[in-house]
Amino acid sequence: MTMTSTRKRKAVSHRLLLWCANAFALVGIALIVAPPTSAQSTGKKKINGQADVPQFSYPLMGSAQTLLTSDATTFAVFASRVRRDLESVLQDYDIQDPAQDLLGSQPPLWASKPDAAAFEKIENDRLAAAQHSIDAIGAVKGPHTIANTLAPYDEAIRQIDTAKHLADLMQSVHPDHTFRDHATAMLTKASALSTELSLEPNIYHSLVSMELSKADAATRYYVKRALLEFRLAGVDKDAATRARLKQLNEDLTKEKSTFVRNIFDDQKTIELSDSSELDGLPEDYISRHKPGADGKIRITTADPDLSPAMTFAKSDNLRRQLHAAFLDRAYPKNRAILEDMLKTRYEIARLLGYPTWADYNAADAMIGSAKNIADFIQQVYVVSRPAQQKELAMLLTEKQKILHPWEPAGVGGH
Repeated sequence: MTMTSTRKRKAVSHRLLLWCANAFALVGIALIVAPPTSAQSTGKKKINGQADVPQFSYPLMGSAQTLLTSDATTFAVFASRVRRDLESVLQDYDIQDPAQDLLGSQPPLWASKPDAAAFEKIENDRLAAAQHSIDAIGAVKGPHTIANTLAPYDEAIRQIDTAKHLADLMQSVHPDHTFRDHATAMLTKASALSTELSLEPNIYHSLVSMELSKADAATRYYVKRALLEFRLAGVDKDAATRARLKQLNEDLTKEKSTFVRNIFDDQKTIELSDSSELDGLPEDYISRHKPGADGKIRITTADPDLSPAMTFAKSDNLRRQLHAAFLDRAYPKNRAILEDMLKTRYEIARLLGYPTWADYNAADAMIGSAKNIADFIQQVYVVSRPAQQKELAMLLTEKQKILHPWEPAGVGGH
């Protein structure tokens, strides 16, 4: 690339963004929509999958990078040709906004209480789409290529990850206990498919066998990282070890889900005897927390109670009690779960040839190892210690001006 000035680099980036925006605006829906059956009656073409989307090829004088860095006139001519072709072809297809069908069967999470059955259908549809892409790789006859192997692999990962992220979110924040049970079950199911894929030798070897000599640097790097993740999962181990890793990963998923659920499900409550403890809080908050028949005001660790109290309450006593209750959620129940998680992670790391989980977890990160992590933390501590001590002294000076009954007079010396 011969253009080196900041101004020109910004122009290239801006052009690339505009180019992507135009392309996605025209073909984005076509990639994901299956038109309704009415398409037959209108005589328009149906799109049931990515294979049905029209393909275009254009000869380039030089590389794509040369085109993107060309003068405005040259680029505009090419972009105009592509846009004209897309518009002329896509008018023959029946394309709808997929959001409309989705909104009809499953309202947005912020619009109403989500339906558990519809949620499970969305999750299962994503996992079925992922499995379809995985099966497509196994059905390849002949050489494995970016189009017939890497693209479906990437789509499988996207579908699985999307299913996992939504299930994890619902497991953590949905107000209904039964719905959270469904979310936990779907997270377990999606994670199991993810583990199964990461330990599948046939998919790994299909990716290894791809011819990438003509691929761009980004694609080669993506494949390199994907293959590393396979090996870190244990795909190159013997069958017995892979089976054990699969079981351990399923155990770890359940342990993590149980750990999170225990925290969410264990709502704590503190009791206050004096309404002045609510000073500083909004009037609507105070009106929702009237004393009960026993004269006690009850505040929970649920976020609608917790966040305003920790932000606006003038009472140190209220904030202290509520903060302690919040930190005590799921204790001591989660202690045993945490110990199980540590054991499971350690066994996974050892099976994969790493001395600790920290070393294993850092293997695909820039930091590289547990020792490097510890060294970095120590370096940060040494550099920040003087400023920390100075700030602590300032805070203690202010704190000594106001002591509460539960605090020792010598708090300044702590």
